[in-house]
Parts: sequence; structure tokens; C-alpha cells
Amino acid sequence: PRLMAKDRRRSLRTGGGFTRAGGGFSTASAPAAWSPVTLGAHLWLRGESYAVGGAGEGTWTDLSGNGRDFTITAPNTPAGSAAALNGRPGVSFDGANDYLSRAAFLSGTTNAEWWFVARSTRANGVTNGWHDLGSNATSCLYPYQDDHVYDGVGSTTRRDAGVGTAFVRNAHIHHAIAATGAYTINVNGSAFFTGGNTCGWAATFKLGESTTPGTVFMGLLFEVVCTPILSAGDRTLLLAYLQSGWGL
Repeated sequence: PRLMAKDRRRSLRTGGGFTRAGGGFSTASAPAAWSPVTLGAHLWLRGESYAVGGAGEGTWTDLSGNGRDFTITAPNTPAGSAAALNGRPGVSFDGANDYLSRAAFLSGTTNAEWWFVARSTRANGVTNGWHDLGSNATSCLYPYQDDHVYDGVGSTTRRDAGVGTAFVRNAHIHHAIAATGAYTINVNGSAFFTGGNTCGWAATFKLGESTTPGTVFMGLLFEVVCTPILSAGDRTLLLAYLQSGWGL
């Protein structure tokens, strides 16, 4: 039967949870009500919630309940990509002019975590854009031509995460923790960068285009979650949710 709009939104927001089993996580018997909303998410985007309208406009609907959709109009609209990872859809950026944007929503906030399930499809040795989610003046790159990821979400400074093509060319979980005085970049749950931080946010948030106009992302985004700073236990829970949902 066809889902009504409110039922479809509810279905998308359940998240396909998981349960602990023998010290690990399993999707076999999932508590369907669990989702990043449980953690007080500021933003929650999933591949299933992206759509392109009849006039070519793209809308990535925020499932957190906060109404923080990312949008764009043609000709800059990314494509939806069905069954892109683990049988689930993603959002495909062409590396030419695709991106999504919205007004910033973390002004005055000095602590947040951003989680990305992503994959770059740009050729090795070629600079790839990423996002504009910090107040640093240099572009975040995924990766740069040296095949390192440079990230600065929620910061006045861009960092060399030291992440190479072994990760970015394959779907993985990129996680940045931007806190007052501390910055961490994790990949698939392992720390690649730790250091100090001065928190800062872009005036307009963009996914798919970096600070320098025209420096755009070529690849796929499958899920994006922004939360307050989490406890170690909640961080483990969210990591396992993303791993189980995307088969990582």
C-alpha cells in the first residue's frame, strides 16, 4: 500500500536500528524506534530522504524534526543514486557544479559533532571539494591532490587529517568533533587527528562545495548527522548504527 506523506516520514525516521549481540551489534532484531533523533540530533540526512522535483530542484529533507533541509535549484542539483551502498540510495555529486546549501543553524554553538557516510569518486591526485561548514578561509578537501583529507568543520582552522585514498575511495564513516579547545577527526571509529580548536561556523552551510567557489565534491554522500557533543557510549552507539545500516 502507498504510504501517506506523514507515514513515509515516520518510516524514514525509524532508522533501521540494531541490538547488541555477544558484545557486538546485529541488525537481526532491531528496535525500530531508535535513530539519531534519540541523541538530540541537530541534523539528520539519509539517502532515502533526498528528492529531485519536477523543476530540477533538489531537497535533502532533514529527518531530525528541526526542519533543516538542504536545497538547491537547477543546474546545480545533485542526482539521487538508487541502491548506491548496501542496497540503499545516496546523493551523487558530479564534481562539476553540484552542491546543496542552507542557512547556518549553529551560530553561537561552540561544540558539535558531524558524521558523514561518504565516498569520493574523483581520480587520484586531483583536488576534490567537500563542504563549507566552518569559518576557516581555506577550502576543506576530500581529498587534496596529495590524497590527504583536509577538514575544518566547526573550526576557524583547516586540518590535514592524514586520511589517504585507501579510505576516501571506499565508502566509510568520517567523523569530526569540534569542541571548545579540542578537535578530533575519526575514520571508521579510529582517530586520525587530535589537536586544539577555536570553534567557528560558516554563515551559509554547504554540502558539496568548499569555501572557494567552484571547488566542488565528486562522489556520494549517503548519510549526514550533526549532534551535540556525545558521551563515549552514545558515540559508540551512533557509530554502530551507521556501520550496520550501510554494511561497513
